[in-house]
This record gives sequence, C-alpha cells and structure tokens, in this order.
Amino acid sequence: MRAARTIAAAEGWEVDAPTCQVRGEPPHEIRVAASGGRLPGRRLLRVRERAPGVAADSADIDARVAAVSEHVVGVVAQLPDRRVRGREVDAVLLDFPEHGDLDGLLARRGGVRSGEAATILLGVAAGLAALHSSGWAGPGLTGSGIVFLGDGCPALDALDDVGPWTADAAVTDAERFYALARTICLKVVDGFGMRLLAAVEAGLRRGRWPAVADSVLRVVAPESVGLEPSTLDDVEPVERRISSSRVGRAAVLVSRAMDLLDGRPGRALGERIRTTLRRRPALVAAAAVPVVAALAFVALSPAPGSSPHTAATPMPTPSPFGRTATPTATATPTPTPSSSAVAPAAAVAEAAVGAGEAAGGSATEDPVDAARAVLDARHSCFTARPAFSDCLTGVLDEGSPVVAEETAALGAEGAAAKRDFSGATLSLVERWGGAALVSAAPDSTRTPKSEPASLLLVRIEAGWRLRAVYP
Repeated sequence: MRAARTIAAAEGWEVDAPTCQVRGEPPHEIRVAASGGRLPGRRLLRVRERAPGVAADSADIDARVAAVSEHVVGVVAQLPDRRVRGREVDAVLLDFPEHGDLDGLLARRGGVRSGEAATILLGVAAGLAALHSSGWAGPGLTGSGIVFLGDGCPALDALDDVGPWTADAAVTDAERFYALARTICLKVVDGFGMRLLAAVEAGLRRGRWPAVADSVLRVVAPESVGLEPSTLDDVEPVERRISSSRVGRAAVLVSRAMDLLDGRPGRALGERIRTTLRRRPALVAAAAVPVVAALAFVALSPAPGSSPHTAATPMPTPSPFGRTATPTATATPTPTPSSSAVAPAAAVAEAAVGAGEAAGGSATEDPVDAARAVLDARHSCFTARPAFSDCLTGVLDEGSPVVAEETAALGAEGAAAKRDFSGATLSLVERWGGAALVSAAPDSTRTPKSEPASLLLVRIEAGWRLRAVYP
C-alpha cells in the first residue's frame, strides 16, 4: 500500500484506501481507486512489485492495448517503472470497475433475468472475440474476472494468464465460455435459462464468436444489468414464473444426473480435439468447440451391463434444446374388468410388443418426444394384466437402479395411476449428447395421482431409455 500511496502522491492523485485490493501471497499486487489531479474521474491504480533483475511480465498490458474493446478492461496510462524500498515497482492505470464483478452481482441478487444474462454473455463473447482477433487468448472467465465498468458494460479483467493465440488456447477459451454460460444460465429466474444456454451451444457449434452473438439474440433480447441489490420480486415470467429455488433445484438435478452419468465423460475427447487441431490448425474455425463434441460423446459413458458395441456407438449431433413440448392427447386403453381378469397368452404377447413399439418411438432425435414415448410405454406396462417385467425391457436402461424399482412396483395397487402422464407438459432441463434431463409436469385434471418428476434419459442404439426418475 505504501508503494501505491507514493506513486499517487508523485502524480498528484488521491487514493481511496477502503477500496484497496491486495492480491498474492505474499502480496505482490495492490489495486486501489485513484482520483484527482488530471484524471477524468476514478481510475484503478494497479501496482505490482518484483524482485530486482526480474523482467516485468507485460503480456496482460499488451493484450489490453491490442484488444481495443469496451469489453476488455483497458489501459488508461502506463507509468514509468519505479524502485521502492529496494524492489522494482510496475504501475498502470486501468478503467475502474465502478459496479464490481459478476461474483458480487450474483451474491447480492441471487439470480438474474434472461435479458441480463444475455447481456453478460454477449459482452464476454465480444471481449473474447477482440482478444482472439488481436492475437491473444486465455483470459480467466470466472466471476471475479468479469467486471462492470461505469456504464454497466461487462468487461474481461483477469488477463494475467493470457498468451499468444493458439489452437489449444482457442479450444480452452470455448470450454471456459460454455462453463461460464452454464453457471449464469442456471441463475436465470424467468424460465429462459436453458434456452439461452442452448443458443450459446448452437452458436459455439459454428466456431465463430459472432455466431454466438447471433444465436443468443435470436432467443433473448438483451437488457441493462441491474447492478443494484434486488430481490427480483418484479420479474415477470416469459412462459411461467420460476423462482430461484426452482433454479437451484434444477442445478441439483443436473449435478445428480452427471453423477449418475459418471462425471465428465467428454474429458478425453477434449484431448482428441486438441491433437487434431495441432495437426490441422486450419480446422480451428469449425472445430474449436470441444464442449459440443464432448456433449455428443457423452454416450461413451455406458450404463452398467450395456454392451461394448452400444457404448462405443457415437451419438448424432444433439438438437437444440430448451423447448417445451405441447401436450398431446394420448388415448391409453383402460382394461375392462372382463378383459383384465385373465389375459390370454396372446394378449400378454401383444402388450409386450406394443410397449416395445412405443419405446421404439423413442428413437427420435428429440429427447422431449422420446420422454413422452417412454412414459406412455411404461404406463402401458403397468396397465397390462397380468403385469410382467419383460414389458419394461424396452423402456428402462438395463443395469440402472430404476429397473429394480419399477419391476418391484409392477402390479402394485395405484402404481399405474401414479405413472400416467397423459397430457403432461414436458420440457428439457439440460442435454448432454446421448443423455438428457427432462421435466414432467402432469395434467392434474386428467391424472390427479401423478406427481411432477424429472426424468434422466440415455440414448442407446435401440433408442432412448429411462435411467433415473427424480421426484
């Protein structure tokens, strides 16, 4: 702090001690608000100490200057090197983050509107595009590294680890951006979080940052970020009101689903993409999106008991997710007392074939449509008389815990009514290539005994199968 005060005094500035930030262990960087003198408003004075003889690392300064973007915290002035108390001191004036960082925003408010989330993501994408086009890559895309300047504009500030643009660095930036988008979209409170994330994914598939912006703008209109504390009580739903607690529940379900899918099955694929890009750098424009490929290969994490051939079958590219299915009337045959008392072998066989054909309809690309087919097929198994476990073979994922649960419930009183999702509203929470988490909201007027549930579906060679059910 003494070095910062010394430099400020020499320049005729005043420093605001309460806003001082000390970084490093031991402290090697101090950030403090400076004002007065000839400064036009407040600026951030960053002071770094280094041992004598150690060359200064100016990569982050060079990147800030080269980017020339309002979405990258810029350099106001670079001050001459000084020697303070036997140590070399580098000082630079940066744009001041008047409204703090993204971590602070989310901590104060707990969530954001979809338009605000779009504004943040568009700003980050623009900052990355500016860095990449100027030959730099590798900024930190964390909540503390994304700040809001005086006009509320989101900007990248964590540039300590930037380096020259390479194919590997472009891949890493795409991965980090998708991870950031996922974190932000799970904080969206108006029901459009997953659609916004789907738009980000669709843009990343095209391998260009402007494509990400175009994709986002087609889904959500940006709005000014509310940088003051807010309870978000005035949020109006786009489709229906969704509270932050529900967003939290979605995050928990996604986490549980990923646990059931054995963590991060796409990690090895990232290395494969990096190897490809090293051999053929020209492909980076189309292939620098590892997250999409990782999603497409999530099926490489097979369920226990699935065959090696099935597990190794690559899944088709996932369709854009986030849409809500329109409930359709499904006529479910209700067995009459006379027909259900004793079913002949032919009827049993017919029921098995019918369930298999219904589950076969789950071969569709759309996991929401597949979920409806799977639910209908499961319900037909529970209404068949007598109930038999083989009927569920084409519905449930072999080896998953749900097999034992559903088999045990076959024939139980009220089990069929609880599994009747005729006319239910289904919507996609999240998709990972060959796996999807689908929310099911029953029609209480038609199926009063059914409860809302979240369904984890996995796709095998024969189609989609139910792997887990979360209440």
